[in-house]
Amino acid sequence: MTVVARDVDIVIVGGGIVGASCAYFLAERGAEVLLLEAGRIGREASGVNAGGVRQQARALPEMPLALESVRLWADLERRLEVPLEYERCGDLRIVENAEDAARLRAVAARERETGLALEWVDGAALRALVPSIAPGVLGGTFCPTGGQANPLRVAPAIGRRARDLGAIVWEGCPVRALARDGEGFALDCAHGRVRASRVVLAAGAWTPIVAEGLGARLPISLFVPQMQATVPLPPVLGTVLLGFTRKLSMKQMRSGAVLVGGGKRGWGDLVTRAKGLAAESMRLGAVDAVDVLPHLRGVPALAQLALRRRAGAPPRRHHDARGGGLQPLARARAVERGVPVRGLSRPALALFNVLFLCFLVAPVVVIVLVAFTPEGWLKIPTTRFSVRWFRAILDHPEFISAFRNSALIAVAASALSTTLGTLAALGIVRHRFPGRDLVQSFLLSPLMVPTVVSGVALLYFFSRVGLASTLTGVVVAHVIVTGPYVIRTVSASLAGFDRSLEHAAMTLGANRLQTFWRVTLPLILPGVSAGAVFAFIVSFDELTVTLFVTGPKLVTLPIRIYNHITYITYITDPLVAAISATLVFLTIGVVVVLERLVGLDRLLGTQ
Repeated sequence: MTVVARDVDIVIVGGGIVGASCAYFLAERGAEVLLLEAGRIGREASGVNAGGVRQQARALPEMPLALESVRLWADLERRLEVPLEYERCGDLRIVENAEDAARLRAVAARERETGLALEWVDGAALRALVPSIAPGVLGGTFCPTGGQANPLRVAPAIGRRARDLGAIVWEGCPVRALARDGEGFALDCAHGRVRASRVVLAAGAWTPIVAEGLGARLPISLFVPQMQATVPLPPVLGTVLLGFTRKLSMKQMRSGAVLVGGGKRGWGDLVTRAKGLAAESMRLGAVDAVDVLPHLRGVPALAQLALRRRAGAPPRRHHDARGGGLQPLARARAVERGVPVRGLSRPALALFNVLFLCFLVAPVVVIVLVAFTPEGWLKIPTTRFSVRWFRAILDHPEFISAFRNSALIAVAASALSTTLGTLAALGIVRHRFPGRDLVQSFLLSPLMVPTVVSGVALLYFFSRVGLASTLTGVVVAHVIVTGPYVIRTVSASLAGFDRSLEHAAMTLGANRLQTFWRVTLPLILPGVSAGAVFAFIVSFDELTVTLFVTGPKLVTLPIRIYNHITYITYITDPLVAAISATLVFLTIGVVVVLERLVGLDRLLGTQ
């Protein structure tokens, strides 16, 4: 006997933009909906396309739907509460010879009869619309309601909103069989058997396979268009370009990258879901793009850019497509020559940097000199040096014990704050929820609240729950103090993170955990590493809060040094200076080891 996993009113097979939209609007109207997707929502054709929101160049029976979609797009970002990068920038369908111009005018006349607004542009009007267009382009039809959006965002956002409205969404749940069951339908899927009164087939190229169980033969075949993108460029396209003489589409995304498509074919397999690029199609697409938009000549493709970066040659953009010519390069050379460019000259900047560096390094130099003095005070100038005070550290086991306590607490606190802070940053940056700003302010409040106030509050709270004067209490207090540093650094890494890389990984079959471990974490690792380093340093040096929450049996190194200085005559005690110098040398040693083993540029993400 087959277990019925779900009995619903409507089942939608396929989680592309059509299926997700059906689920969203049906759920909005209170229908009981189950959305079944074999992979991830919006990760097949709906997520890897040119992102055009066009009305012209469609089959005439589609035109009423295309016109209605314009009204929906205008309000979709507000309804979904997610930025979709939608822009109503218009689209321009271009021709390159007189024969095609006559044909396009006839096509445009039929499209206007459906209610579509189209304007023929040529000559000066054409050049005003796209100044960088090739001289060989004669003209075209401009549709002001056309536009573009980011396909990687749209379908997933609609699917999430459908779930919020009550739709049941099963991802990773392919349909194995579909058959009639009395007056309804029965579906066998990865989660069991489902019965439904109505079924919507929105599985794209897989729809004919699913429909075979109903005895239906649908004339749908597989077509795998491929696209290519440039590196981010200054604005070169203010509208979407559509080819009429040649198969071509071009649009510039908000990132600055120019996306080139238009029907050049790749290859794919419905059964294995394997897909790939065709080199000749890539070449032809690049040729068409450069012919229509000569500004793209010589612009490297993204793949070429990646190879250059791996080879250690970061790309430099010398040409400003907006007409600035060699301005960025000229500006750099002017600074190299010491020519004032909107600010201080190079010598003045160098002097400022030297003075600032001296201000930072001077206290460390004084500490080291005091540590090596043979007397009990610092005498400048001096030619006598001794390790007397470093040997004296061994005569004070309380300092060694305090160092051990500080290191243990700092390791534990930095590990916990790095883990929790990274998760908090992911939640704050990636998700929108009521009170998000309040949560963020609360998590970052230890940076703004005076440490004395934090110490008193934690002492009062820990006394009530039994954590006062315990190792656990001190670690928890340090996590509260150091957590904001991790949240800030990881949030900064996530703010510039390109989520299309995650979407690409999931499209290729990775689950969420694999995507995070193999794609997200390596890319945000510089921010995580910097946060961990900050957390360790702040925890190791923490004094004020620790004074309130620790006890006489758990003394950290800052407290031990504070107590030692309090009971001697001279603050410049060489013993304390020797301990401080030892910490400086240990820090330098750690930096040298990290540089040799990993490389600081790689660890901190500056390479």
